[in-house]
Amino acid sequence: MRLAPAGADRRLTPEQQRFNGLVEQIEQARAALQAWRDSIADYRKGYAKTLGPLQAQLRAARRRWALALDAAGDRPGWSRAEQAALSELVVETAGDLLALDGSDAQLAALFARHGDGAFEAPSPDPDPDPDRDLGDAAPPPDSSAARRRKSGAVRRRAQEEQDASQSVRDVFRKLASALHPDRATDPVERATRTGLMQEANRAYAQSDLLALLELQLRIEQVDAAHVAAMDARRLRHYSKVLAGQLDELRAEIRRVDAEFSDDVGLEPLGTLHPRKMGELLRRQAASLRDGLAQMELLLRMLADPVAARRWLKSRR
Repeated sequence: MRLAPAGADRRLTPEQQRFNGLVEQIEQARAALQAWRDSIADYRKGYAKTLGPLQAQLRAARRRWALALDAAGDRPGWSRAEQAALSELVVETAGDLLALDGSDAQLAALFARHGDGAFEAPSPDPDPDPDRDLGDAAPPPDSSAARRRKSGAVRRRAQEEQDASQSVRDVFRKLASALHPDRATDPVERATRTGLMQEANRAYAQSDLLALLELQLRIEQVDAAHVAAMDARRLRHYSKVLAGQLDELRAEIRRVDAEFSDDVGLEPLGTLHPRKMGELLRRQAASLRDGLAQMELLLRMLADPVAARRWLKSRR
């Protein structure tokens, strides 16, 4: 939907140029938002097929590591400092795993025996979402740093979701005000408004910003046939409607970017592109496989008292 030049000079007015520019930017923003949605859907499929099983294997290997550290501590010949280092590793590893699954009684007993008391789970997410299970895509980092990052991510996500809800709510309120059936005296017009209001209600219930914006354009009759014949004042009004839609779309893209980046442990605001989701998935899978290989090496090393003592010394 773009305006073509009319008249002898075959040139667009500044307001017509602004209208066309806004239309082009909206098309680009819509395409970007759809690319995000499609890429995230593909990522989730790859996550379920590849990353999920690798994470389960890595957690199992880390559990074996915690148990092996505990068993190694019972061997004679350790110095007091080495015993303390082994206990510290047990607490660190068991704590990380219990933060993911607090129901493991054996790990909880290890944590209590080697630590200063029973494991205390971190405060739960105030707004848990069962569909968001992406944050464990990389090997678990140190528990304290992980909890700080998670706390910050929860706060950012809550703010982003509030902002997104506000955007959807604002557009819906504008539509509800424009479509209220009681404002129509003609029965046909009232029936038309009622049908459009039902569409708006469905889109609002699904938080479908794109559907609400499409409906807004239909109500405003923003199409090439109407716009080409209108005066500058009316065109400025339509440009204002489009500028508002562009702001809403950009805010939604930022929210989707930031939410997904939080979930996979990356910095938001443009550091991840939807076309690079496949590369991200491959990097995370490689990181998990490296973590598995490292755990297997550590388990073999711990079985050798000389190698284990040398390794503990290198850590100090």
